[in-house]
Amino acid sequence: MKDKIKKFSDFIDIESGLDAYNNFRERKARDYRYPNKNDTRYRYEMLWPNLKPRFKIKKGSNVFTVGSCFARNIETVFNNKSVVMPVLGFNAPKEEMPS
Repeated sequence: MKDKIKKFSDFIDIESGLDAYNNFRERKARDYRYPNKNDTRYRYEMLWPNLKPRFKIKKGSNVFTVGSCFARNIETVFNNKSVVMPVLGFNAPKEEMPS
């Protein structure tokens, strides 16, 4: 016997926006656990992760970054802390630059 082909609505409950919001508010009051401003990780109006790196980058070390805006920001911070950033010395040839 073939299995009945299920519809998307067989897997989820469909509610009105108001019902969904009310359910969210009830759950939030019951089991909301987002850290508050008394959490030790909360500084400068932001929640910060607890980082415990297993390595150190020493002044004068060479660090090569690849990526987008995150890599560019890391380059700036490291460069200001006397870490050598080879990418900062790279300039694309003028003919390869966007017009």
